[in-house]
Amino acid sequence: MAYTKFLYNFIENIMISNGYKSICDIGDQQLNTIDPKDGENKIHLDPSAQLIRKYFIEKGFKYESIDMTDTCTQKLDLNYDKVPLKLINKFDVVTNIGTSEHIVNNLNVFRSMDYLCKQNGVMLNSIPLGHHFNHGFYSYNPQILWHLSRSNNYEIINQFIQIGDRYKNFPGNYSEFIMDTNMIEDDIFTSYNLVFVVRKKQKAFIAPVDVENVIFNKIKKKLFVKEFIYSPIRFLYRYI
Repeated sequence: MAYTKFLYNFIENIMISNGYKSICDIGDQQLNTIDPKDGENKIHLDPSAQLIRKYFIEKGFKYESIDMTDTCTQKLDLNYDKVPLKLINKFDVVTNIGTSEHIVNNLNVFRSMDYLCKQNGVMLNSIPLGHHFNHGFYSYNPQILWHLSRSNNYEIINQFIQIGDRYKNFPGNYSEFIMDTNMIEDDIFTSYNLVFVVRKKQKAFIAPVDVENVIFNKIKKKLFVKEFIYSPIRFLYRYI
């Protein structure tokens, strides 16, 4: 997937309003300039589209992209590779614009985003919430991001649904959104994304688990220890 004009402007506004200077994309992203009214959800991105780095660098931001392509700035296989020490806690903004659904090891993706992000920096996920037939490996349940936020004490800044050029704040009741015929069309191939923005508040990363709060609070310390055992050097490096 790629940046839409809306997402680029949205992220640029986050950076400017917070005085942020650096951004890292999970995925070597391009800018999708196809007008959604002309069928953005059914047209493949033009291979000649500009890499998004051009626009961030022109505005004076430090930019990195993590991917396995020849054009990315840092080659990593996020199914297996860990974040290099030199990149830990280095970025004000870290984004996942439709990349994680193409990677089997999603835990490593979300862990890597957390490791890349500075304390009080922002992480933004724009991921497929429904449909997207024949696209990637996953469509997501919002719970993965809610539980990820709970595990890591993320401050939820924004969450909304994107369908083409339409946007709607995420409802308190998910079923209300599904039943909203003004947003979900009868066309079963209409695709929609969840855009979820959080602020990092703690240094340690803890994997999300789909359990009740009372159970999570009992096992949180064990999860903390498991994360330390997984990569003790990187774990400790974050506290330097």
